[in-house]
Amino acid sequence: MGANNRYNRSEEKSDVIKTIEKLLEDQNPDLEALRGGSASLLVEHKALVREYRMLHRICTWQQEKLGVSEEKLRAYDELFTVLKDKSSKVQKINLKLMDANAELSEKQRLLVRLLGEVSRMQLAGDRHALRNMAQLSMERERFRVIEAISNQVALLHNAYFSDKEARNYLIASCAPFGISEIMLKDSDAVREQLLELVLDIPEGYDEKKTEMLPLNPGDDFLASLFPDEICFSRAYDEYEKVRGSFRSRNLPDLLLKADIFGLFFSVLEIHKWIREMNRRFSAMDNIKIQEPVLLSEALRLAAQQAVHEKDLEVFIQEDIQHDPLFNTSRNAFIFMLRDLFYNAMEAGATRIHILSLDPGKERMLISHSLPHGPTPVLYLCFEDNGEGMSRSHIGRINGFLSGKTKYSDTLSGKKQGGLGTRNLKTFLPLHDASCIYESEGCGTKVHLYFARTAI
Repeated sequence: MGANNRYNRSEEKSDVIKTIEKLLEDQNPDLEALRGGSASLLVEHKALVREYRMLHRICTWQQEKLGVSEEKLRAYDELFTVLKDKSSKVQKINLKLMDANAELSEKQRLLVRLLGEVSRMQLAGDRHALRNMAQLSMERERFRVIEAISNQVALLHNAYFSDKEARNYLIASCAPFGISEIMLKDSDAVREQLLELVLDIPEGYDEKKTEMLPLNPGDDFLASLFPDEICFSRAYDEYEKVRGSFRSRNLPDLLLKADIFGLFFSVLEIHKWIREMNRRFSAMDNIKIQEPVLLSEALRLAAQQAVHEKDLEVFIQEDIQHDPLFNTSRNAFIFMLRDLFYNAMEAGATRIHILSLDPGKERMLISHSLPHGPTPVLYLCFEDNGEGMSRSHIGRINGFLSGKTKYSDTLSGKKQGGLGTRNLKTFLPLHDASCIYESEGCGTKVHLYFARTAI
């Protein structure tokens, strides 16, 4: 009906125009009729303007509606792309977690096989070397586990940042280990916090993992490595409670099945083997991996053994201005110092001067330059008046001790000699220590710098 009305008005408008044209052709037109026609034409013009505006609004509304539909379509495409990318990232994270767990398990198996060879190793020097290797292996494993956990926490935080429930789970499960919500996005902060963790053994670990010797907190191998703030056993118990409380919630399987902090059990497994190794070796000669001993006491016992075994008279002058307590392998430390006395006596020394200083307080009293890095906690110097060494020989020894060159028979002029130097190099890393030999034709100086006194 609306279309017909518009059509009729269009016809009426044409009649009006024709009437006006006829009136204008007449020399004496009827003015009243002309006015009426003009008024009718004006009315038709206004009606057309109203129709045009209405049609324009309808067209604009349709265009806006079409634009909204296109925007929604683009949003759906972007959402699909984001979901696809997120799924790909989750798969990559899962693969990385699986690779990290496989690598840690393989390292544990390698260490177990290594310890299985203990019975075939030689006594004396080889026994000390094995202890050092086990100690360093556990340290490397601890740092590797902490690196893996810190990276996994950061990956999970980034993957589930927008998932409120998953994020709450991650915050709650990390809290017992002292990892705050602010730390989650920073793997370095997580790593620093885990380095402060005391790795004691949780209750039930024997049943869950493997048979374990009773733990005596008094000689806990890790007690001196971490400050006593957060213990792994209590933190892990709380962590297990958190995992149990979230199992009924709709969380991704990757979060619930990933026992992130359980990676520390590989370090505890190595700890178990070190304790077992220590127990067996102690039954042989009562040698332990960690025992407290003062520097002065170790020097006294080392000198007594050297003088007794070499049956030589030598004047030993001690200037012990700094006498720290070492927490180390007592016998290995004494044997290392004894070898330094051996070397001086075999070079024909009649006098040995020993100086110990705290580099942080008495730097000006140290004639030799300090090594690069943090200031050592102990400077120890052996100086003898025996036969000196050539510059090339000094270079070979210092090169070997610094790791620049491999061991060579030329380190010592004796047949199968150089065992003391090899034992020295094996012992030094336990305390982040370094050693430099110095000789100017007559006499020799051995400079030792210890970055820490505890293993």
